[in-house]
Amino acid sequence: MAKRILVIPDVHGRLFWKEPVKKYMDIVDRVVFLGDYLDPYRGEEGLADDIFENMMEIIELKRNNKEKVVLLKGNHDQHYASERFEELAGGTRMDQGNWNKYHQAFTEYKDLFQIAHMEIINGKPYVFSHAGLTLYWLKKVNENVWKLFDNKISVADPEIIERINLLDDDGIGQNMLSVIGSYRSWFGDDGTRRPSLGNAEGMADA
Repeated sequence: MAKRILVIPDVHGRLFWKEPVKKYMDIVDRVVFLGDYLDPYRGEEGLADDIFENMMEIIELKRNNKEKVVLLKGNHDQHYASERFEELAGGTRMDQGNWNKYHQAFTEYKDLFQIAHMEIINGKPYVFSHAGLTLYWLKKVNENVWKLFDNKISVADPEIIERINLLDDDGIGQNMLSVIGSYRSWFGDDGTRRPSLGNAEGMADA
């Protein structure tokens, strides 16, 4: 039987994730949250009474199901988790009044979150991230951080996924995470289209 994965998109303080998790938790192999747990949109319906407690419920779900539940971080998480990211990349709709509380939570539960996650399904690798990865960005990371041979830069390599998740552990890595948005641009400096990893290597990046 094929592996079954429940993917939960950006939460942004909403409660919609609860029903599918309750319905499918016991019959799926993995539950992948794509990040952005805080910073709701103005006038959004279906919001929790307490945005922070809603995120803490998701964290508790992960703590009780460490192998089954995957928590990815998005930009609306990273600008609370990393002071470096907040300094370099800023943050849209950032809740300055609660920054310290949110930062403390992401610091305390740092080990429960990832930047990227890979699943092997029917022999093929599928990569999940908050908003996609590009080969261009990965090569920039390699130039500045990893110093590997270029032929090693493939999202299909579990070692690369592990290395991406370790970028949060040092200043240079956090610098590269802070520029991922600009390096995700559809076109390069010379006007040519930059291939995403999904287009270039047949991956599914969410």
